[in-house]
This record gives sequence, structure tokens and C-alpha cells, in this order.
Amino acid sequence: MFARSSGAEACFKPAPPFEVVLKKLEVEMIVASGFIEVNQEGDIPNVVGSLEERGFEISEKSGEKIVYLVEGEKAGELRSRIDALKDIPGVRGVYLAYFSLEGADDEHLDSL
Repeated sequence: MFARSSGAEACFKPAPPFEVVLKKLEVEMIVASGFIEVNQEGDIPNVVGSLEERGFEISEKSGEKIVYLVEGEKAGELRSRIDALKDIPGVRGVYLAYFSLEGADDEHLDSL
């Protein structure tokens, strides 16, 4: 323990164990991946730009398809972000291929 000193000196507490600090910093993320079909190849630059603005990673572009990857902390929030992709101009369809459940939050997973 550190002794308390008088005057203008600050009182210090010992730091918590490293394991405790590390555990607090861990944030378990849910990962989702899928693809988007665009109306025509000319729509790809606009759709890719919109995806990147929304925090989606683009894995591949081929023909009229864009493969995406996205992370989030809560299943419901991630689902809402993916559902909103259908409103991007030029998007014909949004498909979900993979959704990780390992380490998922306490939300009811039935909402997926």
C-alpha cells in the first residue's frame, strides 16, 4: 500500500492486477458476413462507398456481387445495420451467409 502524504502531493492507489485490466478491455464482437447483389455493375462504386461509410469491410467484388464483413457488439444492432443495406440505391438484394454466435451478448437470439 502507498502511504498518504500531506500537502499538495496526490494520494495514489495501487493499480489493479493486469488480468483485471485486460478483462475489462476485452469486448466480444459478433461477426457477420454475406453478399449484396446490385442492379448493374455500374452501381458497385456507389454501393461500396455506402458500405464503407457504414463501417462494412469489402472482401470481394465480382460481377454484380459484393461480399461484405461487419462486426458489432450486439446482435440486434448488427441485424439493424444489415437490414438497412437494402435501402442503398442500386441494391437489388442483401444476403446473410454467416453470423457468429460465440460470445454473443445476452440478447435473445430468436430475433435473428
